[in-house]
Amino acid sequence: MRELLSLILICSAVFAVFYFGHRLRVYFVIEIRGGKVVGTKGNVPQQYVEDVERICALWSIDRGRIKAIRAGKEIRVSVGDGIAREHARAFQNAWDYPI
Repeated sequence: MRELLSLILICSAVFAVFYFGHRLRVYFVIEIRGGKVVGTKGNVPQQYVEDVERICALWSIDRGRIKAIRAGKEIRVSVGDGIAREHARAFQNAWDYPI
C-alpha cells in the first residue's frame, strides 16, 4: 500500500512539472472567429492583433487559434483549429517582422 501511494505521488509530481512547465512556455494564445480576434490570453501586442486580422482578411481565414511558445530566447508561433498549415508562415513572419 505504501509503495502504491509513493508511486501515485511521484507520478503526480512528474505530471505537475510537465504541465506547469508547458504553461510557462506559452507566451500568448489568440482565438479567431469570423475573421476577427475574439479572445486573447497572455501578453499580445496590439500591433500583432491588427496584423493577424489583416492576414485573416487576406487569406479568408474564418476561425483558428494562434499560440506563441517560448523556445529559449525566441518565440515561435504555431497555428491550428482551422488555419491551414500553408498560412502558418504568414503569422510567424508577422511576429518576427512587424509592419
